[in-house]
Amino acid sequence: MTHSKFTIRAAALFGALLIGSAALAVGGAPAKVIRQARTLTVCADPDNLPLSHAAGQPQGYDLEMAADIARSLGAELKVHWYASEFIGRVYRQLAAGNCDFFVGAPTDKRLDAQNPQVTLSRPYLNTGFVVVVAPQVTATTLAELKGKRIGVQMNTLADFQVFDMGHDRGLYPRQKAIFKALEKGELEAAVMWGPVFGWMARNEPGARLRVLADARPEFAFPLAVAVRSSEPELLAEVNQAIAEMGKSGRRGEILARYGFPTVHSMPASVRPAGGKPPVAKAQPAGTKARQWQARAGAVAVSVRLHFVVGGSQAGAMLAQQTSVAPGSSGSVAQEVLAEKGRSIYNGSCQKCHGRNLVSGGMVPDLRRFEGNESDFVAVVKAGRPPTAMPPWGNVYSDTEIKSIWAYVQSVGKAD
Repeated sequence: MTHSKFTIRAAALFGALLIGSAALAVGGAPAKVIRQARTLTVCADPDNLPLSHAAGQPQGYDLEMAADIARSLGAELKVHWYASEFIGRVYRQLAAGNCDFFVGAPTDKRLDAQNPQVTLSRPYLNTGFVVVVAPQVTATTLAELKGKRIGVQMNTLADFQVFDMGHDRGLYPRQKAIFKALEKGELEAAVMWGPVFGWMARNEPGARLRVLADARPEFAFPLAVAVRSSEPELLAEVNQAIAEMGKSGRRGEILARYGFPTVHSMPASVRPAGGKPPVAKAQPAGTKARQWQARAGAVAVSVRLHFVVGGSQAGAMLAQQTSVAPGSSGSVAQEVLAEKGRSIYNGSCQKCHGRNLVSGGMVPDLRRFEGNESDFVAVVKAGRPPTAMPPWGNVYSDTEIKSIWAYVQSVGKAD
């Protein structure tokens, strides 16, 4: 399995990850009983390096930090392995008492409103996207890379930010594909999720890629430890353990073992025990990013990273679609194809071409496309340089692009 355990894909947008308070049933042993038994259970993903890993070494930096917290509390650490693709599901595990804390929770007040039974600690870590360049690049900031194609993972905050800044984007379905493109010289620069890039670079030092010291605030996100709101004593102890881990240097030692980039890893601000997490000050600066964030319902990247380094959203959506059975009528087949195309469109195209194909005049209305299916496929694959439309040929297959065409045709021509 790849690093795709992360989003967060956007897709898997943040809104899909929020859960209602009615879905949470508080359970589990109270903190005092846990401490007397000298055990603490953490919820962790069994296959999510560099964060956590069940099969041998390395354990993952989040799991190592969880162990450090448990030691500070004089407790034995136990692990409840649970795929953490969606933060809401992890919170259910926490609220049900299957674990006592979770390391890596996004600090966003909109999650607070949806999950009153869960309270976050002070941030234990700041992370985010980093600007990665090839060895020959002399630029020191993202702004200096204007004119170069910037690799990004499609439908992530990096995609929207780079688009909004006016850069030429190279779209890729996964973080690994971006790394390989940089390594092969197909890209000179990219914006990648920092922890994942650091882990890849650690394991492939021959790539000789470097991170720019361009700590853009809109690319940085704090993460915290989640505990049940009914256990303020445990929360206070966790906050103290986090403070000690930072002061002692143990946090830095742990992160260094995983190649963690230090661009965003400045000391996290102190928050009062039991307080609600602060809203991240970093906000997208431009119109497109703000519109996307509003649609998502929150800062999508801060959701456990799943959408950030996962597989193609469209591929995941297509995999979930029911295939057309042999012998199905042509009209039924077209309906299914159009539905697949709608899923891809909503995940990748609507940010520019508008919801339900209504562009609002900002970009060409796809319902007015002059040409046939072959023309449409050719344009989508090649993009429209030098406009903001990048080539999608390395992201979607011809069949997937044809499904978008089927969706456009199913809607009909614009008035």
